[in-house]
This record gives sequence, structure tokens and C-alpha cells, in this order.
Amino acid sequence: MRAWLTGLLLAAACAAPALADPTGSWLVNGGNADGSGAYQGKITVTRNGETYRANWVVGSTKFTGTGIGGSMIDGVFTPAPASESDTAISILFRSGKDVGLAVYSEQGDGSWSGAWTYENVDRVAYETWTPKDGARASAKTKTATTKVESKPRAQAPAPPKP
Repeated sequence: MRAWLTGLLLAAACAAPALADPTGSWLVNGGNADGSGAYQGKITVTRNGETYRANWVVGSTKFTGTGIGGSMIDGVFTPAPASESDTAISILFRSGKDVGLAVYSEQGDGSWSGAWTYENVDRVAYETWTPKDGARASAKTKTATTKVESKPRAQAPAPPKP
């Protein structure tokens, strides 16, 4: 009986959704960078080698993007290749001729939120991703107890010299 119970608990732990991972399908809520109002849509994020691939659908408009991961290490944001332990993601995106940049971070409730803008626009907009199924959000509340690695996975580039 004890072996069966241990096996069951181990299987449940392995089947639990991964924590701190931006991949998956999300519902999107945000505000337009030009201040023209709010929008809703969907995004799917997949890992593609060391990068992320992001595909938004907002109304009839599609956006595609490529991103890199990152996490907070000893209180410092560290960009790095895409990893299932990422707690942040930066995405360069495009729709038609429009190009933009978006940066998101994982929230305590399992959602991801961040800011974005278009090239040549002087305003920032905000967007939140929530899990489509709701189950992921309840599992994500445990991230506060997850130990964050103490060594950077990648060296940040040096700032340009004046």
C-alpha cells in the first residue's frame, strides 16, 4: 500500500504543470499603444531551440514574434536562452509592416504581464496573459517557494562605450 501511494504521489508530481514556463496557450487582455482602447485575443508560445516563437490572434489581426527568456537571479534580471525555468520573456513581434517589442514577467497567480510598444511610437501599452484552462494558474501559486538559481545562465552583454 505504501509503495502504491508513493508511486501515485510521484506520478502526480510529474504530471503537474511546469512552473515558470511561458509556453502554452493563453488568453490575452491589453490596451492599445495609441490609447484607442482595450483588446482581447489569444497567444500561443512555443520553445524553438534557444528562442521562443509567439503567435497572437487579436480580432482578425495576427502577430508573430521571436523571443528570448530570462529570470531574476540574485535580484538582477538576466536574459538567457529559452528555458522551462524562465520567469520573463522578451519578444520582437511583427504584423504586416508594424514591428514592436514586448517584455513580460510571470506573476504570482500564474499569469504573465508586461509592456509593449511599436517601432516609432512614443507610448507603452500593457498586456496580461491568463491560462486558458485555469488549472495552470492554481499550480503557479507555488512559485514563491521555488529556489532561484544563484549563477547566471548567460553573461549579459556589456553596455556600449560612449
